[in-house]
Amino acid sequence: MIFPAIARRRNWLALALSVALSLIAFRADSDTSLLGGGSSFSEPLYDAYAPVLAQDTGTDIRYLTVGSGPAFQQLGAKTFSFTSTEAPPGPIVFDVLGTTQEGLQMVPTGIGGLAIIYNLRGAATDIPISQKTLADIFTGKLNNWQQVNPRLPEQDIRIIVRGDFAGANYILSEFLNNVTDGEVEVRPGPKWWQDIGLQPFAARNLDTGIAASVATTDGAIGYVQVGYALEKNLETARIENALGNFVRPGLPAIERAASLAEYDDNFMPTGLVNPQGGYPIVGLNWMVMYEDQDSASTAASLKAMADWILTTGQTLNPDQWFAAIDPDVAAMARAAVDRNL
Repeated sequence: MIFPAIARRRNWLALALSVALSLIAFRADSDTSLLGGGSSFSEPLYDAYAPVLAQDTGTDIRYLTVGSGPAFQQLGAKTFSFTSTEAPPGPIVFDVLGTTQEGLQMVPTGIGGLAIIYNLRGAATDIPISQKTLADIFTGKLNNWQQVNPRLPEQDIRIIVRGDFAGANYILSEFLNNVTDGEVEVRPGPKWWQDIGLQPFAARNLDTGIAASVATTDGAIGYVQVGYALEKNLETARIENALGNFVRPGLPAIERAASLAEYDDNFMPTGLVNPQGGYPIVGLNWMVMYEDQDSASTAASLKAMADWILTTGQTLNPDQWFAAIDPDVAAMARAAVDRNL
Protein backbone atom coordinates (compact mmCIF):
# COMPACT_ATOMS: atom_id res chain seq x y z
CA MET A 1 0.00 0.00 0.00
CA ILE A 2 1.30 3.48 -0.93
CA PHE A 3 0.24 6.06 1.62
CA PRO A 4 -1.25 9.31 0.19
CA ALA A 5 1.60 11.47 1.50
CA ILE A 6 4.18 9.21 -0.16
CA ALA A 7 2.19 9.18 -3.40
CA ARG A 8 1.97 12.98 -3.39
CA ARG A 9 5.73 13.21 -2.77
CA ARG A 10 6.40 10.87 -5.69
CA ASN A 11 4.14 12.94 -7.92
CA TRP A 12 5.97 16.14 -6.99
CA LEU A 13 9.36 14.48 -7.53
CA ALA A 14 8.22 13.27 -10.95
CA LEU A 15 6.99 16.77 -11.78
CA ALA A 16 10.24 18.36 -10.65
CA LEU A 17 12.27 15.89 -12.73
CA SER A 18 10.11 16.45 -15.80
CA VAL A 19 10.43 20.23 -15.52
CA ALA A 20 14.19 20.00 -14.93
CA LEU A 21 14.72 17.80 -17.99
CA SER A 22 12.59 20.11 -20.10
CA LEU A 23 14.63 23.10 -18.96
CA ILE A 24 17.87 21.36 -19.94
CA ALA A 25 16.48 20.50 -23.38
CA PHE A 26 15.22 24.02 -24.02
CA ARG A 27 18.34 25.91 -22.94
CA ALA A 28 19.93 25.00 -26.28
CA ASP A 29 17.91 27.67 -28.07
CA SER A 30 16.27 29.72 -25.33
CA ASP A 31 15.68 32.77 -27.53
CA THR A 32 12.98 31.00 -29.54
CA SER A 33 11.86 28.28 -27.08
CA LEU A 34 9.09 28.54 -24.51
CA LEU A 35 8.37 26.11 -21.71
CA GLY A 36 4.86 26.12 -20.32
CA GLY A 37 2.19 23.86 -18.99
CA GLY A 38 -1.09 23.49 -17.20
CA SER A 39 -4.37 21.67 -17.55
CA SER A 40 -4.90 18.30 -19.23
CA PHE A 41 -8.25 19.58 -20.51
CA SER A 42 -6.50 21.81 -23.05
CA GLU A 43 -3.52 19.54 -23.75
CA PRO A 44 -4.88 18.52 -27.19
CA LEU A 45 -4.83 22.16 -28.29
CA TYR A 46 -1.20 22.77 -27.38
CA ASP A 47 -0.11 19.41 -28.80
CA ALA A 48 -1.75 20.40 -32.09
CA TYR A 49 -0.35 23.93 -32.02
CA ALA A 50 3.30 23.10 -31.27
CA PRO A 51 4.58 21.59 -34.55
CA VAL A 52 2.74 24.02 -36.83
CA LEU A 53 3.73 27.01 -34.69
CA ALA A 54 7.39 25.97 -34.91
CA GLN A 55 7.13 25.54 -38.67
CA ASP A 56 5.37 28.87 -39.24
CA THR A 57 7.20 31.13 -36.76
CA GLY A 58 10.34 29.34 -35.58
CA THR A 59 9.03 29.48 -31.99
CA ASP A 60 9.23 26.13 -30.20
CA ILE A 61 6.96 25.39 -27.26
CA ARG A 62 6.96 22.47 -24.89
CA TYR A 63 3.74 21.93 -22.96
CA LEU A 64 3.80 19.90 -19.74
CA THR A 65 0.51 18.55 -18.43
CA VAL A 66 1.05 19.25 -14.74
CA GLY A 67 -2.33 20.73 -13.81
CA SER A 68 -3.26 24.38 -13.39
CA GLY A 69 -2.19 24.68 -9.74
CA PRO A 70 1.38 23.36 -10.16
CA ALA A 71 1.67 25.31 -13.42
CA PHE A 72 0.99 28.61 -11.65
CA GLN A 73 3.69 27.70 -9.13
CA GLN A 74 6.12 27.11 -11.98
CA LEU A 75 5.11 30.42 -13.58
CA GLY A 76 5.73 32.18 -10.26
CA ALA A 77 9.17 30.55 -10.06
CA LYS A 78 9.86 31.80 -13.62
CA THR A 79 10.36 28.20 -14.73
CA PHE A 80 7.38 28.41 -17.07
CA SER A 81 6.90 31.27 -19.50
CA PHE A 82 3.15 30.66 -19.70
CA THR A 83 0.45 28.55 -18.15
CA SER A 84 -2.83 27.16 -19.45
CA THR A 85 -5.99 27.04 -17.37
CA GLU A 86 -9.77 26.91 -17.41
CA ALA A 87 -9.87 28.32 -13.88
CA PRO A 88 -9.15 32.07 -13.87
CA PRO A 89 -6.55 33.08 -11.26
CA GLY A 90 -7.81 34.41 -7.94
CA PRO A 91 -6.26 35.79 -4.72
CA ILE A 92 -4.32 32.62 -3.84
CA VAL A 93 -2.78 32.45 -7.30
CA PHE A 94 -2.01 36.18 -7.22
CA ASP A 95 -0.06 35.58 -3.98
CA VAL A 96 1.87 32.73 -5.60
CA LEU A 97 2.67 34.90 -8.62
CA GLY A 98 3.44 38.03 -6.60
CA THR A 99 1.17 40.18 -8.73
CA THR A 100 -2.46 41.16 -9.35
CA GLN A 101 -4.83 40.73 -12.27
CA GLU A 102 -3.33 43.90 -13.78
CA GLY A 103 0.09 42.24 -13.93
CA LEU A 104 -1.11 39.27 -15.97
CA GLN A 105 -2.05 38.91 -19.60
CA MET A 106 -4.95 36.54 -20.23
CA VAL A 107 -5.15 35.11 -23.75
CA PRO A 108 -8.29 33.14 -24.72
CA THR A 109 -7.43 30.14 -26.90
CA GLY A 110 -10.55 27.99 -27.29
CA ILE A 111 -13.78 26.73 -25.76
CA GLY A 112 -14.21 23.04 -24.98
CA GLY A 113 -16.91 20.84 -23.52
CA LEU A 114 -17.11 18.37 -20.66
CA ALA A 115 -18.83 15.07 -21.43
CA ILE A 116 -20.72 13.04 -18.85
CA ILE A 117 -19.70 9.42 -19.37
CA TYR A 118 -21.28 6.32 -17.83
CA ASN A 119 -21.19 2.53 -17.74
CA LEU A 120 -24.58 0.92 -17.22
CA ARG A 121 -25.00 -2.65 -18.42
CA GLY A 122 -28.41 -3.36 -19.89
CA ALA A 123 -29.17 0.30 -20.55
CA ALA A 124 -29.73 2.00 -23.85
CA THR A 125 -26.97 4.21 -25.15
CA ASP A 126 -27.17 7.99 -25.25
CA ILE A 127 -29.37 8.31 -22.14
CA PRO A 128 -30.85 11.76 -21.42
CA ILE A 129 -30.15 13.40 -18.06
CA SER A 130 -31.86 16.59 -16.91
CA GLN A 131 -29.95 19.40 -15.25
CA LYS A 132 -31.64 18.80 -11.90
CA THR A 133 -31.00 15.06 -12.08
CA LEU A 134 -27.33 15.58 -12.93
CA ALA A 135 -26.98 17.98 -10.01
CA ASP A 136 -28.75 15.51 -7.70
CA ILE A 137 -26.37 12.75 -8.79
CA PHE A 138 -23.21 14.77 -8.18
CA THR A 139 -24.46 16.11 -4.84
CA GLY A 140 -25.29 12.59 -3.63
CA LYS A 141 -29.07 12.97 -3.53
CA LEU A 142 -29.65 10.09 -5.95
CA ASN A 143 -28.02 6.72 -5.44
CA ASN A 144 -29.74 4.38 -7.92
CA TRP A 145 -30.11 4.62 -11.69
CA GLN A 146 -33.85 3.91 -11.47
CA GLN A 147 -34.15 7.26 -9.69
CA VAL A 148 -32.77 8.80 -12.86
CA ASN A 149 -35.27 6.96 -15.04
CA PRO A 150 -37.54 4.06 -14.01
CA ARG A 151 -36.64 2.28 -17.26
CA LEU A 152 -32.97 2.08 -16.35
CA PRO A 153 -31.50 -0.95 -14.51
CA GLU A 154 -31.75 -1.11 -10.75
CA GLN A 155 -28.10 -0.41 -10.15
CA ASP A 156 -26.25 1.73 -7.64
CA ILE A 157 -24.86 4.98 -9.03
CA ARG A 158 -21.10 4.94 -8.56
CA ILE A 159 -19.64 8.41 -8.92
CA ILE A 160 -16.09 8.79 -10.24
CA VAL A 161 -14.64 12.26 -9.64
CA ARG A 162 -11.39 14.05 -10.37
CA GLY A 163 -9.16 13.98 -7.30
CA ASP A 164 -6.67 16.50 -8.65
CA PHE A 165 -6.69 20.20 -9.52
CA ALA A 166 -8.23 20.19 -12.96
CA GLY A 167 -10.05 22.32 -15.49
CA ALA A 168 -12.64 19.55 -15.59
CA ASN A 169 -13.39 20.10 -11.90
CA TYR A 170 -13.72 23.83 -12.43
CA ILE A 171 -16.06 23.49 -15.42
CA LEU A 172 -18.32 20.92 -13.77
CA SER A 173 -18.47 22.71 -10.42
CA GLU A 174 -19.23 26.00 -12.20
CA PHE A 175 -22.16 24.34 -14.00
CA LEU A 176 -23.39 22.67 -10.79
CA ASN A 177 -23.07 25.96 -8.90
CA ASN A 178 -25.42 27.53 -11.43
CA VAL A 179 -27.94 24.69 -11.38
CA THR A 180 -27.98 24.31 -7.56
CA ASP A 181 -28.21 28.04 -6.79
CA GLY A 182 -24.80 28.02 -5.14
CA GLU A 183 -24.98 24.77 -3.16
CA VAL A 184 -21.83 23.61 -4.98
CA GLU A 185 -18.86 25.99 -4.80
CA VAL A 186 -16.81 26.67 -7.90
CA ARG A 187 -13.46 24.97 -7.35
CA PRO A 188 -10.70 23.58 -9.59
CA GLY A 189 -9.75 21.04 -6.96
CA PRO A 190 -11.57 18.28 -5.07
CA LYS A 191 -12.96 20.67 -2.46
CA TRP A 192 -16.11 21.19 -4.56
CA TRP A 193 -17.22 17.64 -3.81
CA GLN A 194 -15.53 17.32 -0.42
CA ASP A 195 -17.29 20.42 0.97
CA ILE A 196 -20.77 19.08 0.16
CA GLY A 197 -19.97 15.76 1.83
CA LEU A 198 -20.08 13.70 -1.36
CA GLN A 199 -18.71 10.19 -0.90
CA PRO A 200 -17.59 9.19 -4.40
CA PHE A 201 -16.97 5.61 -5.41
CA ALA A 202 -13.50 6.66 -6.56
CA ALA A 203 -11.37 9.75 -7.17
CA ARG A 204 -8.98 9.63 -10.09
CA ASN A 205 -6.53 11.93 -11.88
CA LEU A 206 -6.69 12.92 -15.54
CA ASP A 207 -9.21 11.85 -18.17
CA THR A 208 -7.43 8.52 -18.49
CA GLY A 209 -8.01 7.73 -14.81
CA ILE A 210 -11.69 8.69 -14.91
CA ALA A 211 -12.31 6.73 -18.13
CA ALA A 212 -10.55 3.61 -16.86
CA SER A 213 -12.57 3.57 -13.63
CA VAL A 214 -15.87 4.16 -15.40
CA ALA A 215 -15.13 1.42 -17.95
CA THR A 216 -14.50 -1.19 -15.25
CA THR A 217 -17.30 -0.21 -12.86
CA ASP A 218 -20.93 -1.11 -13.55
CA GLY A 219 -23.18 1.80 -12.65
CA ALA A 220 -20.37 4.34 -12.87
CA ILE A 221 -20.67 7.95 -13.97
CA GLY A 222 -17.86 10.44 -14.50
CA TYR A 223 -16.70 13.37 -16.61
CA VAL A 224 -14.00 13.88 -19.24
CA GLN A 225 -13.17 16.30 -22.04
CA VAL A 226 -15.59 15.88 -24.96
CA GLY A 227 -12.90 15.12 -27.52
CA TYR A 228 -11.43 12.41 -25.32
CA ALA A 229 -14.85 10.79 -24.85
CA LEU A 230 -15.72 10.80 -28.53
CA GLU A 231 -12.33 9.63 -29.77
CA LYS A 232 -12.36 6.75 -27.26
CA ASN A 233 -16.00 5.87 -28.14
CA LEU A 234 -17.13 6.22 -24.53
CA GLU A 235 -20.81 6.18 -23.62
CA THR A 236 -21.93 9.78 -23.21
CA ALA A 237 -25.20 11.18 -21.86
CA ARG A 238 -27.37 13.78 -23.52
CA ILE A 239 -27.54 16.70 -21.08
CA GLU A 240 -30.45 19.09 -20.79
CA ASN A 241 -29.53 22.67 -21.63
CA ALA A 242 -31.04 25.91 -20.39
CA LEU A 243 -33.67 25.80 -23.14
CA GLY A 244 -34.86 22.34 -22.09
CA ASN A 245 -33.25 20.50 -24.99
CA PHE A 246 -31.26 17.33 -24.41
CA VAL A 247 -27.98 17.83 -26.24
CA ARG A 248 -25.30 15.38 -27.29
CA PRO A 249 -21.72 16.48 -26.64
CA GLY A 250 -20.07 17.43 -29.91
CA LEU A 251 -18.42 20.23 -31.79
CA PRO A 252 -21.54 21.86 -33.31
CA ALA A 253 -23.21 22.10 -29.89
CA ILE A 254 -20.00 23.47 -28.30
CA GLU A 255 -19.68 26.04 -31.08
CA ARG A 256 -23.28 27.12 -30.55
CA ALA A 257 -22.61 27.64 -26.83
CA ALA A 258 -19.38 29.50 -27.58
CA SER A 259 -21.18 31.91 -29.92
CA LEU A 260 -23.26 33.17 -26.98
CA ALA A 261 -20.29 34.34 -24.87
CA GLU A 262 -19.40 37.98 -24.28
CA TYR A 263 -16.06 39.16 -22.93
CA ASP A 264 -14.78 41.95 -20.68
CA ASP A 265 -11.45 43.77 -21.05
CA ASN A 266 -9.59 40.90 -19.34
CA PHE A 267 -11.25 38.39 -21.69
CA MET A 268 -13.36 36.94 -18.89
CA PRO A 269 -16.56 35.55 -20.45
CA THR A 270 -20.19 35.88 -19.47
CA GLY A 271 -22.89 33.65 -20.88
CA LEU A 272 -20.79 30.46 -20.98
CA VAL A 273 -22.06 28.95 -17.73
CA ASN A 274 -25.14 26.92 -18.63
CA PRO A 275 -25.55 28.97 -21.83
CA GLN A 276 -28.87 29.74 -23.46
CA GLY A 277 -28.33 27.22 -26.23
CA GLY A 278 -25.92 24.55 -27.41
CA TYR A 279 -24.12 22.14 -25.12
CA PRO A 280 -24.52 23.22 -21.48
CA ILE A 281 -21.21 22.19 -19.86
CA VAL A 282 -18.43 24.18 -21.50
CA GLY A 283 -15.38 26.17 -20.45
CA LEU A 284 -12.86 28.63 -21.84
CA ASN A 285 -9.12 27.99 -21.90
CA TRP A 286 -6.66 30.83 -21.36
CA MET A 287 -2.95 31.18 -21.68
CA VAL A 288 -1.67 33.24 -18.77
CA MET A 289 1.65 35.11 -18.76
CA TYR A 290 3.28 38.01 -16.96
CA GLU A 291 2.97 41.36 -18.69
CA ASP A 292 6.46 42.32 -17.51
CA GLN A 293 9.03 39.90 -18.93
CA ASP A 294 12.64 39.67 -17.76
CA SER A 295 13.84 39.11 -21.30
CA ALA A 296 13.00 41.01 -24.48
CA SER A 297 13.48 37.80 -26.48
CA THR A 298 11.00 35.91 -24.27
CA ALA A 299 8.48 38.73 -24.66
CA ALA A 300 8.94 38.61 -28.44
CA SER A 301 8.46 34.82 -28.52
CA LEU A 302 5.33 35.06 -26.35
CA LYS A 303 3.94 37.72 -28.66
CA ALA A 304 4.67 35.58 -31.70
CA MET A 305 3.05 32.54 -30.08
CA ALA A 306 -0.08 34.42 -28.97
CA ASP A 307 -0.47 36.14 -32.34
CA TRP A 308 -0.20 32.83 -34.19
CA ILE A 309 -2.59 30.99 -31.84
CA LEU A 310 -5.18 33.76 -32.18
CA THR A 311 -5.02 33.62 -35.99
CA THR A 312 -3.73 30.49 -37.75
CA GLY A 313 -3.96 28.40 -34.60
CA GLN A 314 -7.71 28.90 -34.37
CA THR A 315 -8.17 26.88 -37.56
CA LEU A 316 -6.79 23.85 -35.68
CA ASN A 317 -9.28 24.10 -32.80
CA PRO A 318 -12.20 22.20 -34.39
CA ASP A 319 -10.07 19.12 -35.04
CA GLN A 320 -9.42 19.01 -31.28
CA TRP A 321 -13.14 19.43 -30.44
CA PHE A 322 -12.67 23.05 -29.35
CA ALA A 323 -14.63 26.02 -30.65
CA ALA A 324 -12.55 28.85 -32.05
CA ILE A 325 -12.51 32.24 -30.34
CA ASP A 326 -14.72 34.85 -32.01
CA PRO A 327 -12.50 36.68 -34.56
CA ASP A 328 -13.31 40.11 -33.10
CA VAL A 329 -12.37 38.92 -29.61
CA ALA A 330 -9.20 37.30 -30.97
CA ALA A 331 -8.24 40.60 -32.63
CA MET A 332 -8.71 42.45 -29.34
CA ALA A 333 -6.59 39.85 -27.54
CA ARG A 334 -3.81 40.19 -30.12
CA ALA A 335 -3.81 43.95 -29.65
CA ALA A 336 -3.71 43.57 -25.86
CA VAL A 337 -0.72 41.21 -26.01
CA ASP A 338 1.13 43.52 -28.38
CA ARG A 339 0.39 46.50 -26.13
CA ASN A 340 1.08 44.94 -22.73
CA LEU A 341 4.09 42.68 -23.19
